[in-house]
Amino acid sequence: MDRHAIVLFIPMIFMVVTGGLVFTRTRLGRALATRLEGDALSEESRARLDALEGDVDLLRQQLAEAEERLDYSERMLTAQRLIDEHRDTPVP
Repeated sequence: MDRHAIVLFIPMIFMVVTGGLVFTRTRLGRALATRLEGDALSEESRARLDALEGDVDLLRQQLAEAEERLDYSERMLTAQRLIDEHRDTPVP
């Protein structure tokens, strides 16, 4: 390796190491470390997430019931139209 390259390389390594150490002391650095460890959510956040997932499940169930009612209503309207059309048709 060239001597001038080593002279430039040493300060860059020092800055990267120093920057990394400073970053790990910041709030963002601690949050990143927590996320990397796998414990990204606090107990309060986990409870809130569970509650929201329960709400979403309930809303999905209600939506499915509403879709079933809509399908039934459409079938009844179609059946009534067919009856009305049959009634209006003259008998030869």
